Formats: sequence, structure tokens, C-alpha cells
Amino acid sequence: MKYKAKDLCSYLNISRETLRYYEQVGFIHPEIDEETRYRSYSDHDIEKIAESRKYRSLDYSIKEIQSLSSVKNFEEYLEILEKKQQYYGNQSDYFQNLAKKNQDSLEILQFFDKLHFTIHVSREIYLDLAYKDMMTFEEEPNKYANFSNMPLDSFAFTDFAIQFTPEDFFLHNSNFTGGTCFTADWIDLLNIPTDRMEHIPKRKVLTVIIPTTTNFHFDKAISLDITNYMKKNHLTIVGNLLGIQVAKFDEFRLFKFEIPVQ
Repeated sequence: MKYKAKDLCSYLNISRETLRYYEQVGFIHPEIDEETRYRSYSDHDIEKIAESRKYRSLDYSIKEIQSLSSVKNFEEYLEILEKKQQYYGNQSDYFQNLAKKNQDSLEILQFFDKLHFTIHVSREIYLDLAYKDMMTFEEEPNKYANFSNMPLDSFAFTDFAIQFTPEDFFLHNSNFTGGTCFTADWIDLLNIPTDRMEHIPKRKVLTVIIPTTTNFHFDKAISLDITNYMKKNHLTIVGNLLGIQVAKFDEFRLFKFEIPVQ
């Protein structure tokens, strides 16, 4: 039996553009009337499209589907499915890691509307600085080198980061460095090269969540609250402050600041 294009679109719930795409990639081969240029399709074409949609929903690429449709024996077919099973395993691990990364953000964001202090040992971090001074950011020739050197799959596991000296932070100067950072567990898991990164070892830190504007300005009262908390708990700053961005929305950024103390 022969079918018109509108029939296939109706049966398979697809658009004419999708139908034409299946023809372009060679999944179907409709008969074309030489005079009218109208296409007619067979039951075999319907089956081929249905099969293709099934495998696309299983996350097979077009190339993989074409390979499946041209296999000559059982061994070839089995090999393709076994490779796909390995891919699923890798993807499962990847999405478990994404869930872990996302959960970290959720746990931090519960404190976004309150000034919450914690003292703990920080994670080991690798900081990839993109610029040395926010005041000269526009003229910095290599300000996006951290992006260009980053593998695509690694973007999900990095965070924007800024680093202040204690003096610049408490004086509210815009003289800070910035870039991206990874915790050491992601560095190890993803085999990310660290030769151009600054290594920040585990250290005792005072952590506080600080909202800033998109231009990194924050309420001066917060620095006073930090100073008072440190005096009350007899803490002294012993290094640069690291701010890790955990959210950006509307006109605000939200940073988790790690202040090294003793």
C-alpha cells in the first residue's frame, strides 16, 4: 500500500520537515512522481521511521542507526549493542556525578538568605586564574584562556571563582583576581591537567555565603559582621580569601567565601 506524506506525518506524529530529514539521511526512499514531484511511501518506510525513532529515543546517533540498518550478521549487530551498553554505563556514571555536583549547590543555597558562618577544613582546590586584576579586565589578553583550555565535559564541574587579599576584601577594593576552579576530586576523576592552575591545599576556613551585585560589589556591613565574628571566636586570617560562585540570578551573584583562618 502507498501513503502520502500527510499520512506518515499523522501515523508517526512527525512534521513534514522531520519526514524530509529521514529521507535526506537515507532512512527511507519514497517513490517520486516525475511530473508532480509528489512522494509516495510504503509500509516499509513507516517501519523504518518507527525503528529510527525507537533507536533515537535510546540515544543512538544517526550514524549508529545507519550502521544497525546495514549490518550483515548477528556478530556485527551484537557488537554495536555492546558498545552502546558501555556508553550507557559511562553516561550513568557521568549523570551520577552531575547529581552530586548539583546536590553540593543545593546544600550551599539553603543559606542564601541568612549570614551563616561555619568553620571547617576546606576541600583541596585548583584555581585557574583568567585575569590578575579586575581593574584591567577589559585589556587582559588571555582573560578567557581557562575556557579555551577546558574540555567540554569539564564545564559542568567547574565554578567561577574570585580571590581577594584580606586588605582588598575588607577595604572593598575591586583589585581581585578571578577565573574558574575545580575541587581535587573532579580533577582526579576527569583527568584534568593542572599545570597552569594554582593549587590551594586543604585548610581551616571560615565559610560565609555572600550576595554580590553582578559587578561583584557587596554590602559593607557584611565585612563588619565577619570581623566581629572573627574577634568573638579569636580567629586570624592567614591567606587570601576565595569566593566560589554558587548562583547567579537577576542582578545578583551568590558566592561561598572561604576565609583561611587559624
